[in-house]
Amino acid sequence: MIRQIPNILTLVNLALGASSIILTLSGYPLLGGWFIIFAAIFDLFDGLAARLLDAKSEIGNILDSLADVVSFGMAPAVVTYHLLEQTNFVMDIRGEGLPLLPFISLLIVITAAWRLARFSGSQSGTDHFKGLPAPAGGLFIASLPLIKNRYSDLEALFNMLSNHWVLIAVVFVISVLMVSKIPMLTMKFKNLRWTENSSRFLLIGLSLVLVILIQCAALPLIVFSYILLSLIETKNSEIN
Repeated sequence: MIRQIPNILTLVNLALGASSIILTLSGYPLLGGWFIIFAAIFDLFDGLAARLLDAKSEIGNILDSLADVVSFGMAPAVVTYHLLEQTNFVMDIRGEGLPLLPFISLLIVITAAWRLARFSGSQSGTDHFKGLPAPAGGLFIASLPLIKNRYSDLEALFNMLSNHWVLIAVVFVISVLMVSKIPMLTMKFKNLRWTENSSRFLLIGLSLVLVILIQCAALPLIVFSYILLSLIETKNSEIN
């Protein structure tokens, strides 16, 4: 039973992702965004539990990928669909009143599924991922309705997050990064030495400061910082 703890945590991740979809479709995108964030927390814990309990298994890896497709692929796609649906841009299919533009959000779940199927198994135990991890892309998108609501009094920011071109750009950038082969840091610590984990320590410290200072608005900046530190780490490795 103890060896099933990581799988149970993965199933909680899956349930939270599915709940996010239901809540967003029911008209509660804020809760939908929060549930993606909660799913990411359990996604972190299931991997940690698997390592601590030495309970890694093939079924656990498969289950983790399936859960991630839902929580960090489909759920963010539904959130993005909802945001695009709220914009003033209208492109109907044959004038039937079915908005065409929001369906572009499906790129998120397609590329997330492709990334997880292509890379997850081959990258276990490595120091770097190839491409942006699906949870990072999902967290970026989950933050958008939260920021839009939290800073609704900032007209420029609100209008930017209500602009269909901005949202389309987010969809394309996140999707391209997920299927790219750009080396990205894993957050697995083999030891606590600064020289081998400086980028990870910097990211954790910066993330804590940003969350304390600007709460939900920290998530996009944390993802940007993660990408930047990964690129710097790769460049330094090439030089050395």
